Amino acid sequence: MDRVLAEMDRAAAAAPGDVAVGSLRAAVAGQAHRLRTGAVTRPGYVTRQLLAQTMELGAADLARALRARLPAAATLVPTWTNRRASHHALVAELGRHKHAVRAMVPLADGRVVSTDSSRALVWDPARPGAEPFALSGAYSLAVLADGRLAMGASGPSSSGTRRGPGTPRSA
Repeated sequence: MDRVLAEMDRAAAAAPGDVAVGSLRAAVAGQAHRLRTGAVTRPGYVTRQLLAQTMELGAADLARALRARLPAAATLVPTWTNRRASHHALVAELGRHKHAVRAMVPLADGRVVSTDSSRALVWDPARPGAEPFALSGAYSLAVLADGRLAMGASGPSSSGTRRGPGTPRSA
């Protein structure tokens, strides 16, 4: 999936005014998390997911072309949606967790914190490809009014607060 997105990025850069290329790239990016699963082996799955996303984006021509490519055996064929997305919507992948993401919060400085069942990761979208700062044991989190992170965890130390990497602690 990452190679497909990289290739689509190159195609979009080569043809910045091509609406079809931009729409297809936005559809693939919007469905990337679903296209990484084992379900992609089901007949028509990829086409159906891209069709649903292009309908959300309002890319009617591309949606018609995808609908025409669905195999005759496809049981669910999307024909309309009331969901709408934008080509300019935030579509980014910060990185990967080992387990399902349980919570995600933005920080005031632009960083994003996400948790899975074993840790919290602090991502900096301004530094694509940079490794996140890991906070072990975090299961749930919230940002307090003063900017600190409140984290819940299972085990002997079940909760705590932290300002995050690079933020000085208050006295």
